[in-house]
Amino acid sequence: MQIKIIRTNDTRPWTEHRARNIGAREAKGDYLLMIDVDYVIPKEAIEKAMEFTGQRMDISRRFGVLDKKAEVADDPAILAKWGLKDRWIKRGGVAGHRSQFLMDRKLFWKMGGYNESLDGKWRRTGGAGEKFWRKWQRLEKAGKVCMDSDKLDVLMFPVGKFCDFERGLF
Repeated sequence: MQIKIIRTNDTRPWTEHRARNIGAREAKGDYLLMIDVDYVIPKEAIEKAMEFTGQRMDISRRFGVLDKKAEVADDPAILAKWGLKDRWIKRGGVAGHRSQFLMDRKLFWKMGGYNESLDGKWRRTGGAGEKFWRKWQRLEKAGKVCMDSDKLDVLMFPVGKFCDFERGLF
């Protein structure tokens, strides 16, 4: 697997969808793995992604960090030291995100990719990601696409609303 970092050189905030479209254009493989930068991808998830041959697979997220040995740690005590709030430690994870998935690249473009005209402003509704998801749901309901029943399990680094910054190491 090759990983390439591409800068959009767009100074506006919230240009995730432009970045995802650029990545999809630059991709050489048959599948796209769309995730956020605060994810830790375990070896098992990479292996599962490499074997995927369907149209789309959602991502299941739970919290985790890399320890001093660069190994994945999801122990509640370690997560608490990183600032994860108690209520999230008890839950153990968080729901999937509509803009994060493993998907057939050709199908992504048949669906039109993301609408970049919605970039530049944060939207509680998800903006272009929400519109892309709604399009997927319509196609699935019409029997034109199929979501894999399995999920790709990744770890999400505890940041933002999930953390108590006074307790953490930030």
